[in-house]
Amino acid sequence: MPSPVSKYSVATFLQPEGWGYYISENGKQIINQQTIPGVPGNQGFKTSEEALKVAELVRSKMEKGTFPPTISEEELQKLGISWRN
Repeated sequence: MPSPVSKYSVATFLQPEGWGYYISENGKQIINQQTIPGVPGNQGFKTSEEALKVAELVRSKMEKGTFPPTISEEELQKLGISWRN
């Protein structure tokens, strides 16, 4: 049985601080995440792939009804996301 299509879509973007991500619901942008969530500071992700991993985690939380879909440092570590303190 095919999995249902999500009403949420994700995309990454490059900015001066690094990579970020957008999450849209039915084509309407609802999240514009320019920094790594769950850690202090204003740094972006080092790669598009890192931003996408976190965006997918946030999307999965939203699909389960978790809002706001907060991200912890532990979750970032499990995904292999690096940041400097």
